[in-house]
Amino acid sequence: MSRMISCMAGVCLLLSALLYCLLGGGGRAEAFQGPLYTRNSHPLFVGMGNPALESAGLQQFNSVCFTYASTYLVDGNDEWDFNIDLESFIMDIRMKRIVDKELEVSLTIPVISYNDGVLDGLLAEYHDAFGLNDYGRDRRPDNEFLFNVSRRGRILIDGEAGRMAVGDIKLELKQILYSGDTSISFAGFVDFPTGNADHGYGNGNFDWGLALYMDQPLGQTTMLYVNAGYAFSESYEGREEINLRNYLFGSAGIEWVYSRTLSLYTQFVIQGSPYEDTGMREVDGTVSILTFGSRHITGKNSIVEFSFSEDTNTAGAPDFTVSLSSIYMF
Repeated sequence: MSRMISCMAGVCLLLSALLYCLLGGGGRAEAFQGPLYTRNSHPLFVGMGNPALESAGLQQFNSVCFTYASTYLVDGNDEWDFNIDLESFIMDIRMKRIVDKELEVSLTIPVISYNDGVLDGLLAEYHDAFGLNDYGRDRRPDNEFLFNVSRRGRILIDGEAGRMAVGDIKLELKQILYSGDTSISFAGFVDFPTGNADHGYGNGNFDWGLALYMDQPLGQTTMLYVNAGYAFSESYEGREEINLRNYLFGSAGIEWVYSRTLSLYTQFVIQGSPYEDTGMREVDGTVSILTFGSRHITGKNSIVEFSFSEDTNTAGAPDFTVSLSSIYMF
């Protein structure tokens, strides 16, 4: 029931933003920039395909996205122990190219670092001020690194503090199916096992998925982005194998073009968990992430975007995520 309520809350917020944009929109049509790039930085999910909201349209750019997130999960049962108390920094290097008029190729290279962090005190005040769940953070010392996962007393993932390492590299192909007022495209992606699974930088196995993307204008200054897809995951190959399952994912977002140089966004991502029956709702439960942000055109070919994301279901996602991207368009 709590999962359903959390997801409904996220959808209601998204619909509220849509209504606001429709009532507030007007004036001449402006150029839409496409959705914000966000990722799930939870250490157990960074190598699971990273389904992110995408535009159906084709683009060409190079970008660097910096993501900072805080994750807390210290709990267990008779079989599993999850001990995660850290702040993560991920730099995603992204490249998109149009190879013909209707096909886009994109490559994402993540560089990941897990650290003890500095934000625990600030987060405690934030949660107290808004009456939010603190995940049990008050039971541990502030800003003290912890990252290991064990099953039946045997450590499967043993995290490292302060090291930077390459994660699982993602390759995606996107093909236009229909282009008009409404645009629809079909995409397929594969995650290569380039990240070290023993230390939580990847999952040690290939993941792949298929998706449909749609862009739907809702007036001259408002665009709706909708994605739906299915991902295939076989196993997490850490120190021991962890069986995984395939999962559905979907996302929706609103872009409101406030001016020629500024777009405002609300986005919501939901996905099933690839983990099978650990008995921990925080791992097995549906992942849902709500994001607010903006994109600023800072030059002829340059864009800067900023976003803040919140875990709306206290499952499978960081407590909060902040992202900053620099994009060079071709």
